[in-house]
Amino acid sequence: MSKKMIFSVTIGVIIFLASSLYLIQRNSLDKIAPVGAIVSEKEMTQDIFKLIQKPMKVKRVEVWHNLEHQFASTLQDLQIEQPIGTAISVVGTVPGSMDEQGREPHSIREAMRIWIYLNARKPFLSADIIFVGVTRRPGMDNLWWIGVTKTDFEEWYALFKNSGLSEADILSKLTDYWVAKYPITSYWNVENSGSSLISYQSEEWMRKARTQEQKDALLKLQKDTSLGKGEWVRESLKIIGELPPQARRLKLDEAIDILKENEGSDGIAERFNKITGAPDWEGSSGIRLQIYFLDEDRKQAIYIIDHERVVYVTKNERGEPISKPLLSVEERVTPKPT
Repeated sequence: MSKKMIFSVTIGVIIFLASSLYLIQRNSLDKIAPVGAIVSEKEMTQDIFKLIQKPMKVKRVEVWHNLEHQFASTLQDLQIEQPIGTAISVVGTVPGSMDEQGREPHSIREAMRIWIYLNARKPFLSADIIFVGVTRRPGMDNLWWIGVTKTDFEEWYALFKNSGLSEADILSKLTDYWVAKYPITSYWNVENSGSSLISYQSEEWMRKARTQEQKDALLKLQKDTSLGKGEWVRESLKIIGELPPQARRLKLDEAIDILKENEGSDGIAERFNKITGAPDWEGSSGIRLQIYFLDEDRKQAIYIIDHERVVYVTKNERGEPISKPLLSVEERVTPKPT
């Protein structure tokens, strides 16, 4: 056998082995726990991510605890009456559009798919509800949420579990049952830089309010959606007396120095809060936003975006916002001491 032929055969074997290894690794990555397996919380969230990554492009899978106490108002909005303690939350994007009734079946179907997965295994975590939030735009600026409880799933799944129907048909049946039981108001919409799915800070502040005047002031703040759906944290804490009326504001040069000292954005909010007590406003629609105004007129602000980017925002002569990375700001409003 010539050297050239030996070389060609060797290259062919190497390519074959590399391709086989790639396929084995890919199948391993796509593999989920077998039926009947005991799965940890971490394994469960990883499996859920793999399970519904194709039907919907998943952004995150999370586990939420203590919902019954912290998220009572939202559970009521979703018309969920059963006792709820722990939830699995999934956020992602889906193709297509709403059906003619204005409903979004993708989220219901994927919640049911997750319940079927859990029902066939033994997870360490016992979930009471699965929340799924979907959007058709990657920016996550318009999320539609639904909640499918364990009680509903078990009641309906028992009708089809041993029916001989395919999983796809069972998913369709379960989705139809949910749509028949819950009206369109059971979809919870978060749009335009809205707050995270469930925000319990406002409820906590309202419980701490000692007078009707404080409650009225908090309600007025909650109705102020000029920055989107979020919370006016600093002013709310002032109203209930947890921040002094004259709590000072962050200065531009202080923000620059803090960011330089940190060599990144980790822990920046905590450093800012040591000066201000709290951000003026915060909200989230898949991207978390914290705003610190530098003046009472709100003409200058520092934005912390998704814990990663810190930008300086001001307005031009026409009142339009202009933003740039904080560390690119050279002008300092307060001279450094010599």
